[in-house]
Amino acid sequence: MNEGSGRQMWPKYLIGLLWLGTLVYTLAFALNFKTRGLSGIIWSDAEGYYMYLPAVFIYDGFADYPIRTNTGQFRPYEQTNKIFDKYTCAVAVLEMPFFLAAHTIASISEKYPADGYSEPYSYGMIFAGIFYGFVGLILLRRNLSVHFSASTADIVAMSIWLGTNLLHYATRAPGMAHVYSFFLFNLFIWLTHRYYRKGGNWKETLLLALTLGWIVLMRPTNIIMALYFLAYTPAGSFDLLERYHFFKKRIGHLLLFPLLGFLAFVPQMIYWHYMTGSHIFYSYRNEGFWYWKEPKLFPVLFSIKNGWLLFSPLMGIAITGLLVGVFRRVANLRLIFVIWLLAWYAFSSWSSWYFGGAFGHRAFIEFYALLAFPLAWVVQWILERKATLPKILFFTIWILLVYYSLGLADHYIGPHYEWKTWNRAMEAMFTW
Repeated sequence: MNEGSGRQMWPKYLIGLLWLGTLVYTLAFALNFKTRGLSGIIWSDAEGYYMYLPAVFIYDGFADYPIRTNTGQFRPYEQTNKIFDKYTCAVAVLEMPFFLAAHTIASISEKYPADGYSEPYSYGMIFAGIFYGFVGLILLRRNLSVHFSASTADIVAMSIWLGTNLLHYATRAPGMAHVYSFFLFNLFIWLTHRYYRKGGNWKETLLLALTLGWIVLMRPTNIIMALYFLAYTPAGSFDLLERYHFFKKRIGHLLLFPLLGFLAFVPQMIYWHYMTGSHIFYSYRNEGFWYWKEPKLFPVLFSIKNGWLLFSPLMGIAITGLLVGVFRRVANLRLIFVIWLLAWYAFSSWSSWYFGGAFGHRAFIEFYALLAFPLAWVVQWILERKATLPKILFFTIWILLVYYSLGLADHYIGPHYEWKTWNRAMEAMFTW
């Protein structure tokens, strides 16, 4: 990948109209409740990420917390009889401004109870997901513009939003961690480029360490993003010896990461101590990497049970570009390939490798921030061809893949697709 010129290959008014259309469609999609109601926004895992906010601001803790998910997912902890939450507080902190706005509206309203679960709170979570999703897209576009044309950056950012399961998790399941992790990944990538472009300084180091700490608190397996900071190259190929000498002069920068990472975990450690009496606690008690010897690699990609590429096939182009880019030694694509392989293996090894009720394999969503680069590399290569026919064929396939994912997202009811419901969705989408 080379330094991008930022040149806009398409008219600016057309790009502006496309972004406006993306925003309008997002709002319409988010506020269309024909297949589910507002009550499903703060439910199941989403309630687990969220419940820190009502517990702190409304219910004075977890002792008398009124759980809404009536599936037995959240039960009192044996020793303290307080509602036990296996999820961390990282998502709740990012949701907090929207929660407080909703709580203010509910508190002054005679129509809605200020209980943390009435309609204003659900709408607050929807707009939180859209906000962090679009800020993530802005950062993604900026990250891509460093290496590719502005047109390529716009096409890829909009397509990842509309043509993958990211849209669903930003709008119809905004209480899950993935859209927030997507935002944090893009922020981390942006800060990493600034760090190396400026020759490494304390300001960027501080922001990078805090961001990585929050990424790990939100989803611990995402600690593999630290590799991106350690091995990223603004241009050219990675030189291990050169990087060793670079950090040898900046050893304090590296030491800041575990220090601030620890600080990010302090609120969670306070909760664990309040709940269990211990500051360190493995909250996923009956879950783990059960399949690490026999990872479910193929089902994770193609199974009807949330197979990633079955529901977001646009990312198949990203993986193709990644493999070709690795072979051609394109800068940073080997690094992205290694991170993606580690993520794929980790997800395939998890006890619930399909990650429960979901639309597509949700664990890959934050990694779209990385996979956008090989996807953009393919798009830029196509746009630079002189022949028109390959462009027409490529973007026809591209549009069909986006339409396919949008259709599946629109027809999704849950908990996950089966072949029967998938066939029904296909008939509705492709039969006129």
